[in-house]
Amino acid sequence: MSDGNWRSVLVLGGIRSGKSAYAERLAAAAARVRYVATAAAPDPADAEWQARVAAHRERRPAGWRTEELGADPTELAATLAGAAPDEVVLVDDLGGWVTAALAAGAADPTTGADDPTAGAEGLIPGAEGLAAAAQALARAVAASPARVVLVSPEVGLTLVAPTPLGRAFTDALGTLNQAVAGACDRVALVVAGQPTWLKHERAPGARQAGAASVTEVAPAPAEALPDDWDIPLPDEVLAAQARAALATLAPGLGRLVEGIAFTAGTRGVHPPRPYAVPVVVALHADRGGALATGEAPGHERRDALLAGRGPLAALAAQAGARVEVLSLGEVRPVEDGPAATAEAAAAAMAQGYQLARRAAAEGADLLLVAATGAGTASAATALAAALGRAEPAALLPRVVDTEGLIDDLSWMRRCAAVRRAVFAVRREVDPLAVLAGVGGGDIAAAAGLVLGAAAHRVPVLLDGPVGAAGALAAAEFAPDVRHWYLLPDEGRGPLLPGLAGLLGTSALTDLDLDLGEGCAGLTALGVLNAALALAGTLLAEADA
Repeated sequence: MSDGNWRSVLVLGGIRSGKSAYAERLAAAAARVRYVATAAAPDPADAEWQARVAAHRERRPAGWRTEELGADPTELAATLAGAAPDEVVLVDDLGGWVTAALAAGAADPTTGADDPTAGAEGLIPGAEGLAAAAQALARAVAASPARVVLVSPEVGLTLVAPTPLGRAFTDALGTLNQAVAGACDRVALVVAGQPTWLKHERAPGARQAGAASVTEVAPAPAEALPDDWDIPLPDEVLAAQARAALATLAPGLGRLVEGIAFTAGTRGVHPPRPYAVPVVVALHADRGGALATGEAPGHERRDALLAGRGPLAALAAQAGARVEVLSLGEVRPVEDGPAATAEAAAAAMAQGYQLARRAAAEGADLLLVAATGAGTASAATALAAALGRAEPAALLPRVVDTEGLIDDLSWMRRCAAVRRAVFAVRREVDPLAVLAGVGGGDIAAAAGLVLGAAAHRVPVLLDGPVGAAGALAAAEFAPDVRHWYLLPDEGRGPLLPGLAGLLGTSALTDLDLDLGEGCAGLTALGVLNAALALAGTLLAEADA
């Protein structure tokens, strides 16, 4: 799992809320998963319950190790204590654990029939014993060397049960949920398959501002991309409300008003809140040949980032953002043919989509697309010319050599290469074929990332040519993605303003930074978060 800022998560939800499937998605990226089933063996006469258990089993990946607790609830604490540091222990669910604890309490002569709180069913142990067991389990969760994901029914919204046994169950489970929630770093409530994070803390020992959390993402087996992209729409009513209110309360916010309205609509919150869990995705793919003329390969920038060095790492640490680096290999020079095969472009798109889906599942509230490879500006120019019919010479940035001088000869070679690449795909109507022809793996992954983020309601900042070009390609697959991205800065030169025009948006700031992709976006994020905090205060005061 890529997020190093937590060790334990409690996933709450009602019946058929999707809580178990969501918890499984949280654990899906781990190399080793122990699935701990707490439910008792199904009654052979109960076909419906057997079908439920079978569906859960079939959904689990074949590599997961499944363990069943049976009737002894004390085994769960022992399992958590004995887990390995490189494992994820997924417990589904705590309701089954409470049922087993109630049954065990009834069989215990110290808490069973002789207990004055026991009912006729003989399954209601003393409240003191269950509360102590809940605290012990919470301590086991906090002390476990493994990462822990727990699933539990949310009983706080149900009616008071009409029977003593029902009341004992809901009281015990409510007490347990509170104890475990206090011990976990994060708590999510799942309703209709959609998670809402109730608690979002860093685990003890997680890196704070001053040391960037940078992780290299290993390419996962690519999944098939959706046939039909189902992109939701933001809440335009909330966005319009924020825009109208700020026009009166703070007319001096300028361009930042659009960023605030964008946040209100995409996050569906009024007043809008600052972004708390940003994730930077740095895509790496080096281009050779004419598109990268006059530019050194970018692997040194990538390696420095992975070591926590450089402007992007420093700015990410200040923003409290984690950085994920996805390397996509070398891009074939376009003078030798297409930049990638259609199959490779589709696989890169799938990698980006899966990465966005996982980030959303782990609670990311903002994705920022960056890149570290060479030749990215030329490739983005080629894609803009192929998809947007833009003039390459008008968009392609000037090439500056190591002494700070403009290298016109390198620029002309790049421009000629862009024209040849665009000419080669001039008759293509399939956006995937265009991506393969002139884009390459990093831009294809950026397109998948934008599509995945939009599909899972996570807003995106497009900082740099790769992110903006990826969004341009993503809009060819699903036009409604345009509601989910924001261009944080104009950048230097004509390329980003030109891409902004093709994307139908405008930049939030004009910082004139040239520190590498992602840096202007993180800087603009600090400005946007300050504006969001101010807007939240002003709007709350106005409502009061």
